[in-house]
Amino acid sequence: MALALKYRLLCGSVVMTSPLMYHEWYYSQLKDGEHYVALDLSWSSAADALAQLRSERVKLAEGIGARAREWARTHLTDDAFDCYWLHLIRMASQHFPPPQLTPSSRPVEALLAASAAGASAAATAQERRSSLDVIIVIPARAGDEALMDHARNTWLGEVQDSKLSTRHFFVISLRDPDVDGLRRAEDLLVVDCEHGYRQLMQKMAVAYRILLDRFVVRFFIRADVDSVLPLQYLLPLLPHASAGQSLVRVPDVSGCGGSPGHVSESGDCATFSHCDPLPSPIVTGGEVYHYRLRTLVGAEALDEANTRQRHPFILGTILRGNEVLVNDSYNPQWNNIRYSHDLGLSVYPPYPEASGYAMSADLAAFLAGVGVGELSTLSWKAWAIEDSALGTILAGLRFDLLQMPTEVRERVRVIRVEKE
Repeated sequence: MALALKYRLLCGSVVMTSPLMYHEWYYSQLKDGEHYVALDLSWSSAADALAQLRSERVKLAEGIGARAREWARTHLTDDAFDCYWLHLIRMASQHFPPPQLTPSSRPVEALLAASAAGASAAATAQERRSSLDVIIVIPARAGDEALMDHARNTWLGEVQDSKLSTRHFFVISLRDPDVDGLRRAEDLLVVDCEHGYRQLMQKMAVAYRILLDRFVVRFFIRADVDSVLPLQYLLPLLPHASAGQSLVRVPDVSGCGGSPGHVSESGDCATFSHCDPLPSPIVTGGEVYHYRLRTLVGAEALDEANTRQRHPFILGTILRGNEVLVNDSYNPQWNNIRYSHDLGLSVYPPYPEASGYAMSADLAAFLAGVGVGELSTLSWKAWAIEDSALGTILAGLRFDLLQMPTEVRERVRVIRVEKE
């Protein structure tokens, strides 16, 4: 086995070799007389072969040397090596038994990172994680390259002027049938999970797990690949939402229509742009709250002293009272029969619409924790709709479920991009 063969092919000269007894991964693609010249084991044919190569009439040497160099330039690239390893691992996984995980199992990366220092080395690795304020995660299919390029060239570029450090990742399933043809890019995150619309919750949980392992992050923004989010308005609101001061009770409501508040007899709330005057009838005993996020839309300055707190939240278009569909022939992908059977619910708990919402990193960590460590035997169910499943999963937790200000929500767009 000639370990330096890949370098010699790049020289533009003719490689002459005795029979290749041991093969590297790419040898099967090389052809005798086209990319190299094969001799007998004793090299007794070397003189005749050399004379033929030096013949001015056929110019064999120049042709073989040029073809070998061009083949090596296109087939022995970093992408080609990665492609080989990817296929090798996939084929091996079809024959080797799956790993038997136990509560004491640890990722191999954790073992490789360990040293004689033990726990202190792990702490050092934790400190070396890059810090980011916001990570934008966008689930996509390998066939969505046109939509991904549009997002890169438009709204994702708006983060350059933000005071918050931001990165984005398109999340692709390793089992996507078109993943092998996907153009490589630094913002692609390929995760090992099932591919499909019903697997989005699992896909996002795996993505959060990987990103939380790589980065120290404060907030996540989840968007669809065909969404356009107004980041210049949304990003500045996140630290304020995290401060837990999005809704502030107004203690003195003496100027609000001469009443302590405005809540209907049924307990429903009403919203107004100004406190004074409130419409009648006014119900005594109600409360008035100031929705500060609307005031802060478009604000440039951040009060760091008040926005470094950690209060869990989701900020998005919060949908309430949506029916659980089980027999919709117009949009059958929204039928959620398993959800209905599992929970017996006909109406979803409140949930953020998947086209675009932000959440604190601790909620993402909660979702990512299922399936690893002490929770390795647990997994998320494959319900049809990811965003409604999120609302159901988080319904028992204490956190702020914040409606996105209308000034932001009305700027969210859904687009279509035609393939060339």
